[in-house]
Amino acid sequence: MAKTRKTFVEFYFPGLIFANNSIREVKDRNIKNLKVPKNAFGFRFFDIFQTTVLLDGKKHTLKSERLKISPMYYYGGRVMTLAEVKREMGNEKILIANMENNDIERVVKSKMGGYYPLRKGDKFVEAK
Repeated sequence: MAKTRKTFVEFYFPGLIFANNSIREVKDRNIKNLKVPKNAFGFRFFDIFQTTVLLDGKKHTLKSERLKISPMYYYGGRVMTLAEVKREMGNEKILIANMENNDIERVVKSKMGGYYPLRKGDKFVEAK
């Protein structure tokens, strides 16, 4: 049977300890066409291939794991270097220590107020 590729976007939202997420199917990976939910601080794309097989007279859908996972896109907020964090928010000792101890050169201060490491390959997108 034919295989089908579907593209999805996973949005990330602030959570109490870990980020919350939601996933929806999209037609393409063009971020200009993407409607980012109000409270999302980031998103990433991935593909899943699926096919239907006939087994013992019944149809079953088989799905791949996530493939072609995109970089993380941080949406809105502000990119800050360690020097900027120290200069503008010197009282944020835990953030500064985490950046220094984990070799994090830049963070994104999200529009919701949280801080996320901007790692190599991650992207920053200005909010619309």
